[in-house]
Amino acid sequence: MKDTPLVSIVITSFNRLEDVKETIKRSGDIPYLNKEIIVVDGGSTDGTVEYLQSLEKEGKHKMVIIGENLGNCYTTNEGMKSAVGEFVFIIDDDCFLRPKTVQKTVDLFHSNPNLAAIGFGLKNPNINFSEEDYWKETDYEVKENQFNDSYQTMNYGSASAYRRSVLIEVDFFDTSWDWSTGGEDNELNFKIIAHGYNSVLIPELVAYHKISPATRDSDTFIVNCINSTIWLILKFYPGSLLLKNLFVMYYNCMYFSILYKKTLYMKGITRSLKNASVMLSYKHRMSYDVALGVHLPIKWLFSHDRELESTKASS
Repeated sequence: MKDTPLVSIVITSFNRLEDVKETIKRSGDIPYLNKEIIVVDGGSTDGTVEYLQSLEKEGKHKMVIIGENLGNCYTTNEGMKSAVGEFVFIIDDDCFLRPKTVQKTVDLFHSNPNLAAIGFGLKNPNINFSEEDYWKETDYEVKENQFNDSYQTMNYGSASAYRRSVLIEVDFFDTSWDWSTGGEDNELNFKIIAHGYNSVLIPELVAYHKISPATRDSDTFIVNCINSTIWLILKFYPGSLLLKNLFVMYYNCMYFSILYKKTLYMKGITRSLKNASVMLSYKHRMSYDVALGVHLPIKWLFSHDRELESTKASS
């Protein structure tokens, strides 16, 4: 049926047993009937694998057990490639969807044939969560071709949906963006846009993301962001805009390295040299006009330490 095509809900899992239990349970609340649920585990050692295997033996859901940690890109790709639905929803193991989000997302894809990626608004369920809010209807009006000029790059892999045919066309995540780099979700959005499709973030389509501290290495966060942002510039920006944005990145990295007496920014530049030539050789670049309208997280990156300093000064 046109209104209820098969959708695939892919849950990526790594060492968050209690989180993934809730995510799987909450996925059963989704009233959209024509769905498959796929859980991909990237080498958990906390009992998650055994739990998932027990569900699989009961015939509940599809499990993909990788057996080792090969990085988030690899894990998510395995889930995407296992999916057979027309639309693929990707959520982290510490994230779950508002039940009514799925049908509204399908409606948006149907009404906007050039739309290939939809990012969801994130709420932390550890803060003011209520079942009433969870079951709330999604108050969002669907219009025909309303996103033909939308090029959102900041949709997060923790909660997004994609047109599967486009995922195949762009060849899924680039595994060069491995666990030590970060930014693989931004790269996928840039790649979708560079192939001529639209991408949008819709806050009214809610996913509840706990932002669990487990398995997150905050010490390397800024280094990874610098690395990935430079790669995005090298891979997708045309000519003069490539040079302009690269200059802004390098200037800011040197300036804030001196200002805060930190080497993090320069480490990000050094790490980005790896695979730089591969990024430059990518054939699908954004047009000049489209590139002017997309968002690079440069301002946010270099406000991070200023926010920390401001917080310390006021405390």
